[in-house]
Amino acid sequence: MKFKKVIKSIVLLPLLIFLATFIYGLLSFDVSGMDEGLPYGLIYSFVIMGYVYLAYLLAFVLNGIVAVVFLIKFSRKSVRLQFLISGYLAALLLLVAVWLTMGYSSLFPFTAFFAPGTLGVCVASIFVAALGWSISNYPASENNEAEAKKIEIKSVVYGLLLPVLAVSLTAGVRLLMVIQTSNNKHEVYQEVIEAKLAEAGTAGTVKVIKSYGSEDYIQLDYVLTQEAVDVYGKGVLNRENAQSEWELTDSTLTTYKNSVPTILQVPAHSEAGQRFLSTFSEAVEKAIVLCDLADTLGIDTPLEENEIRTAYDSPYFSMKTESISSEVEAWAKENGASSDKEKAVFDGYAALTIEQLMTSQTVSAVIPIQHPYKEGSDLDEREQNVEEYYKVLIKAIDFSAMVDGYYEIIIGNSHRGQQMLVKNHKVVEVIESQGGSMLKRPEDNLGSYTSSEYMQW
Repeated sequence: MKFKKVIKSIVLLPLLIFLATFIYGLLSFDVSGMDEGLPYGLIYSFVIMGYVYLAYLLAFVLNGIVAVVFLIKFSRKSVRLQFLISGYLAALLLLVAVWLTMGYSSLFPFTAFFAPGTLGVCVASIFVAALGWSISNYPASENNEAEAKKIEIKSVVYGLLLPVLAVSLTAGVRLLMVIQTSNNKHEVYQEVIEAKLAEAGTAGTVKVIKSYGSEDYIQLDYVLTQEAVDVYGKGVLNRENAQSEWELTDSTLTTYKNSVPTILQVPAHSEAGQRFLSTFSEAVEKAIVLCDLADTLGIDTPLEENEIRTAYDSPYFSMKTESISSEVEAWAKENGASSDKEKAVFDGYAALTIEQLMTSQTVSAVIPIQHPYKEGSDLDEREQNVEEYYKVLIKAIDFSAMVDGYYEIIIGNSHRGQQMLVKNHKVVEVIESQGGSMLKRPEDNLGSYTSSEYMQW
């Protein structure tokens, strides 16, 4: 009898947690700064929510143990009991799956009740509680072993389908509605962006990748396609109120001429561009070995403990100047007049080659070199060593396979890279890095909204 009470408590646990957090939000006594009477505020976020999260995890583990108990001698249980256990197991698996994939909203059930994840957790929790309770209460006298000496496939299938259908008809339908609404909004945003860009002379097909904002202000990532060539952009949509029309006020793509730094992401991340960086990277690695520094320096070395790296720790191209030379403009104009449509897109700038961009000194190739810290190293001595490493490496790098232009190496976290001007395969000038704007990989830059990236119309 006591064991049954424990089982009943466990199967009710997910639903009780859900109801407790819902009631907490309903009471609205939380605070956030100067605001009071909030459903979920600072108290919930910084104190209670962590315990709610752990409570759900504990509930899942305990219900998993209960499921194992229910499955003991499953084939010798009655047909009806097989049905109930199958339904309970399916509901528990659905609950865990929904909670792990999209259940964050269920931590705020009062304010996000109609979110797909919240509905899914709610419905699955109800089924876990109801079916688990029914199994615990099932009279032993009705569990006639003679009735079922094997697994009844129909009972198992019907049991599995019951919670699946219930969750699909609630959370699943709601998810489809949210997706449809989002797609409809994106279609509106796409039309606004296409119209504004076409007005600026930058025509093409727009697809919104993601959007974020409020009723009257939207930040978004989009891709503009011309003849199968994609350029990723960011923008801001504004409107005065819900009745007024959206307007693209800021964008990393405007006129072709003003958007060159954005368009140059195409050649920078093309196969040819990456091959170019690989060639330079290999030359630097060979120089490191030649200078007997392989135990001290390296490129893309394994991560150290607690080390975090960004795109700036791997080879990349950097925009040296915001102004475009007449030479580059002439090359782009030639591409734009080409009968090859893919070469002519984006006013010819997307078809510029890395060799052209390097020789015109529009971009520089940058190789970050890792300089792992060794325990016991003296920081001042380490700094002096870096200066010496620069000198010997610059002399040792073989530029015979590379075109003229600016090349840069950055050792460790010095942030004072050395820039080399190469002419006829020889270094003719070395200066401290003047900085520049990385031509970022578009897919890695999604969601990073920086107003300094927006171009003039």
